[in-house]
Amino acid sequence: MYSGPVIDTHMHLWDLANGYEWLSHNDANFERLFGNYDSLKRNFLAPDYTAMTRDCNVVKSVHVQAFGFPDSPVEETAWLQGQADQYGYPQGIVAYATLTHPDVEETLRQHCTFANVRGIRMPLNYAKEAWRRMTDRADYMRDAQWRRGFALLSDYGLSFDLQMYDHQAAEAVALAQRFPETTIIIEHLAWALDLSSAGFDQWRQHLRALSQCSNVFLKLSGIGCVFRGSDPGWIRQWLQQAVSCFGPKRCMFGSNCPPDTIFYDFKTLLRMYMEAFADYSPDEQEAIFCGTAQRIYRL
Repeated sequence: MYSGPVIDTHMHLWDLANGYEWLSHNDANFERLFGNYDSLKRNFLAPDYTAMTRDCNVVKSVHVQAFGFPDSPVEETAWLQGQADQYGYPQGIVAYATLTHPDVEETLRQHCTFANVRGIRMPLNYAKEAWRRMTDRADYMRDAQWRRGFALLSDYGLSFDLQMYDHQAAEAVALAQRFPETTIIIEHLAWALDLSSAGFDQWRQHLRALSQCSNVFLKLSGIGCVFRGSDPGWIRQWLQQAVSCFGPKRCMFGSNCPPDTIFYDFKTLLRMYMEAFADYSPDEQEAIFCGTAQRIYRL
């Protein structure tokens, strides 16, 4: 089983004083998605992360925006850079930007004044059930104004973390084909909503379509929140199929902690991933747990 260095490409930090609205009260939609999440309603800073990952050989991490400082996403980036400068983590930052905003280029410019910024995320999860939605519209990837904002990412050397549901894959493929110069990193295995055998087959088709775009990469992340404590053997099949579609050099591990700690502690979570890929070659395991992330996030 893999014992080399680990780069965690999907983690979060927060100080509740910084305005994380979803952590300040009970969000009914969030509770319906993930159950009780009271355990997350506390400060979680860089020293807490390093304590959580102690003895797991996590050498670097990438922070993904968590909706702090709602009136100014650049302030969240500034706070995170301060955590990194003081404690060493995170080495990469994926910041937030509303790509339809008239002043989005200025937001991107300000984000890029911080040394650890590598990419942008604007969650696009949309489903027919209102409680599953993490955005207000289904059509952003097709919207002309949104695409104008997206087109700026390559000008600033930024990748895009795409959080979506797997039924949105066709739009993601069209986006990747339209902007081949922009690296797109699909989060949480493309987040299938149907976890049945039929859903697995449909999700696999969606991943295969996405994998045909050479500028698209896949995060093996979020198995706690996506699968909500499903049988580990069933989860292993999804993880292995994902790597089968994209190949190890286009896949990367992400813990999605602390949210995934609702379901698993960090060591248990990491072990689940390592067991899933234990039969892969040493080079393939190194790519999944370290090499791909190092290359794509330029750490």
